[in-house]
Amino acid sequence: MRRVTPRTTHANSPLSHEGRRRLVERCRERPIAHAAAEMGISRATASKWVNRHREFGDIGLLDRSSAPRRSPTATAGDVVELIEGMRRGHKWSTARITFELEQVGVQISRRTVSRILLSLQGDRDLVTLGHSAAVAAALPNGRLAVLPGTHGLPAESPETVNPLLLAFLKRE
Repeated sequence: MRRVTPRTTHANSPLSHEGRRRLVERCRERPIAHAAAEMGISRATASKWVNRHREFGDIGLLDRSSAPRRSPTATAGDVVELIEGMRRGHKWSTARITFELEQVGVQISRRTVSRILLSLQGDRDLVTLGHSAAVAAALPNGRLAVLPGTHGLPAESPETVNPLLLAFLKRE
């Protein structure tokens, strides 16, 4: 499976990790407002990085995740399990899964169901890689994992597939 290396700094960050380190060094000798002006950032931003460095050391200069710490409106784990079970057990479409869930009192949109499902592709599958890529691209937040083997890989090699699925589900 091909992995994308994450950026070392946030896309909107005015300072790289090295720039933040230099800022902290400058603030040891000069007032924060002066160092901030020299580096073209606000005093508030400079204070933020200096205070993080004081509290956490060099690790405080790293970017923090912008993902929420909790998602109170996230789909419940038991509903996610139901969706996966319906897809695996019956090979139902997202529309059918949504309909069946509504029959048992679970209100969920079809887009949410489709976002939860991950497209798995074996490199020796009969389905073409281009088709699987198109399916994954059509899903909101869809991801495609190309693994060595066939579509039966989840049963043949759960030690390879299960960590990938768990990581995907934890992201929700």
